[in-house]
Amino acid sequence: MGHKGAVTSLAMSPDGKYLASASTDLSIILWDLASGRQVKAMTGHTSLINSLAFSAESSMLVSGSCDWTVRCWDVKGPGGLRPRNGAKDEIQVEGFGLASRGSLSGLGGNKEEGKLPEGGVDNADKTPSNESVDLVATFPTKRTPIVNVHFTPRNLCLVAGSYIPVPEQASGTAL
Repeated sequence: MGHKGAVTSLAMSPDGKYLASASTDLSIILWDLASGRQVKAMTGHTSLINSLAFSAESSMLVSGSCDWTVRCWDVKGPGGLRPRNGAKDEIQVEGFGLASRGSLSGLGGNKEEGKLPEGGVDNADKTPSNESVDLVATFPTKRTPIVNVHFTPRNLCLVAGSYIPVPEQASGTAL
């Protein structure tokens, strides 16, 4: 067991029970430090995972990735892959005050302010099938690879990344 690629980030839980490791195989593995055994694998990122951080009470793990997302994981809950046709309970936040269940912008999500669509989304709707059930929330950025995530002692999550602007194209130019 373990990762199938190089380890890119490590984080130890504040209670000293867990070690989380991220890898180039796009997975996060939670390890029990007392036994040295793997507790579960958490999946859902689509690009390199740069940073991991535990909440102050060690119940939440946050990851930052080159896929332009920050993802929140339930440490205490069960692991395993999400059923392909099952409903998704995770919340994905798009900008300030706009939340949707089930898909990122551009992949078919409901964009009505304050309204969370019901039901599930599966592979037919282009949602990644590698998400594990312990994925609680996904926070997409505007073209910003996340290089560092950190929890403060007051349990606030700080995130750092570099914005990558969209190159402007000359209008009226034929390709």
